[in-house]
Amino acid sequence: MDSLTIRPAGLNDAEDIWTWRNSDEAYKYYKNPQRQSLEEHISWMCRAVADAETILWIVEEGSLSVSHVRVDTISHCDSAISIVVDGTRQGEGIGKRSLSLAIEQLRQLDSTKQVFAEIHRDNKTSCGLFKSAGFEPHSQSGPFLKFMLSLIS
Repeated sequence: MDSLTIRPAGLNDAEDIWTWRNSDEAYKYYKNPQRQSLEEHISWMCRAVADAETILWIVEEGSLSVSHVRVDTISHCDSAISIVVDGTRQGEGIGKRSLSLAIEQLRQLDSTKQVFAEIHRDNKTSCGLFKSAGFEPHSQSGPFLKFMLSLIS
């Protein structure tokens, strides 16, 4: 797992991200119940890559992409984070290491002070992942639990 690296995502990563997001295991926990076509996803990704308020990362093991992390600015010092792991690689600790790499990157940016994650309450794996990374329960809206991590030392 120490061989994982993180890099900015680009349009050439769109199909992998789309595939991971549309897997039945990941999809059932999303707020938006509508699946996107690959063309719609690529269009969204073009906008996201160009958006200064959004950070898209790919985590790789060697040259193989294994997860995607997205960070959206929600205020001048707060961000929202989400993660999706290649469904064929789940259960290998990739989510935990990917989240750790992303948090390290956010600490280096020095602009984000708090990071939030909204997770469906039935997604026990993700809830456990974020708790193990130091995120604390913050609030709840319907079936979604909001967790918060302070990056201030």
